[in-house]
Amino acid sequence: MKIKLISIKISTILSILFVFGFSDLQAQAALQKAMDRINVSINMPSCFKVSQNHEVMSIVETKEEEVQPTIAQSYGIEPAYGDTFFLAMFGLVHSVVESEKNDYLFFVNVSPGKGGGFYGNTPDNPEKSDVFNNISFGGIKRHFQWGKPMVDASEAEANELYPLLKVYSRELAKTMFNANVMVSYPVNLRGNVYKNKYTRCRAVVVGKERLEFVIIFMMTDESMENFDEYLKDIEEVFWFNEKEASTLKNPVSGRPEPHDFEVDGIYYKFMNNNNVEVTSSPNCYNGIVSVPGEVNFNGVVYSVTSIGGGAFIGCSGLTSVILPQSITRIKPYAFMLCNSLESIIIPNSVTQIEESVFSGCRNLKSIAIPDSITRIKEFAFWECSGLDSIVIPNSVKSIGTYAFYRCRGLKSVIIPNSVESIMENAFGECDALTSVNCRILKPFQIKDPVFSGVKFENCTLYVPRGKKELYKTTEGWNSFLMIEEI
Repeated sequence: MKIKLISIKISTILSILFVFGFSDLQAQAALQKAMDRINVSINMPSCFKVSQNHEVMSIVETKEEEVQPTIAQSYGIEPAYGDTFFLAMFGLVHSVVESEKNDYLFFVNVSPGKGGGFYGNTPDNPEKSDVFNNISFGGIKRHFQWGKPMVDASEAEANELYPLLKVYSRELAKTMFNANVMVSYPVNLRGNVYKNKYTRCRAVVVGKERLEFVIIFMMTDESMENFDEYLKDIEEVFWFNEKEASTLKNPVSGRPEPHDFEVDGIYYKFMNNNNVEVTSSPNCYNGIVSVPGEVNFNGVVYSVTSIGGGAFIGCSGLTSVILPQSITRIKPYAFMLCNSLESIIIPNSVTQIEESVFSGCRNLKSIAIPDSITRIKEFAFWECSGLDSIVIPNSVKSIGTYAFYRCRGLKSVIIPNSVESIMENAFGECDALTSVNCRILKPFQIKDPVFSGVKFENCTLYVPRGKKELYKTTEGWNSFLMIEEI
């Protein structure tokens, strides 16, 4: 029996919930922009209110020593982790859509997955054997094992999950969304309640030609019985256009996107002034990739100045990247989830490390941050658990939210005097840290937790001479139990 499984592995579940920070029209425009990447148009009726923002609200982690139930046993209401709602879904863009019926709402998730599709294609006759040959169970498994590393489902696990699925006909998928896959299944909320009201959850995966989005319905115990009615409410709200998927512009998610030419296995897109950008490969990049500073195409020499958003996302066979000095920008998500990437040297022509550039690169063992960098943005090195030490150069002014979160192999970090702000959980869950060498002469207060999860009894904060008492009385820094001057 053949089972198609996804390859993305994520050991932390980010719960990204969007509160009403934008107006309805602004939020709809943001959602449409996200859907444009997968060539989906939106016709949102007035009975729905759309909202979104980009706040990470909470993170769930299952302790390793806990006895894990089987996947099927995991479904059902279990003791809550707290009053906060935890949504086990990782994606590029989320939105919240509330119904005027006031008895349900739903999240929209545009997945950053890459390759053969998150869930494949619904077979014409969705018998069990055909479903196993066409549906990926890895993402479904994640919803039943909170906080556990996201790994592919085994055949036994897929058998266990199958009874929980509702696989809709391709005809219905086409009628509702002009799609060719539509699958729904329950999501375990572990007893948590969202907005002090919603206790039940069901995910609906909609896809076409290796592109997909997920609609996550939140309901009450009573309204759960009306799920089929709610599903009808969104008929034709989201619609896959007829344009070929291989020609879509999708600069961040890593989906097939247009490239203007290819030379020596590297794909490029024209920019301006004879500049080009490295873009994603239809078959993903593997091994060692050396990006040239210039490339000759049809007798014209172009300067390679940027790495496109999501250009290498999910390239699990990529081990090393060599970048030229001509590169001035590495765009968000460029190397996200490159699980085999071990080393990369950022050229000193780059001025900031952008959002999620190296998120999930678990085997990244070394990275040289040049002194041209002024900002390390949010999630830049999230869960780069292979990193042993980090030297932040004396040019960096800000370290973004969750920048080094869950870098669990990280033992030492040097923070220079140039740093003016460190955002929430920048070094959260770095529980192997034993040394933080902070060279800031005038330590600023840290209102949000920056080092949450760090074992302060095992970690020494080293500070400039004559500054120990100042650090001991400054909020945030005074969490360290051991402070020494050097």
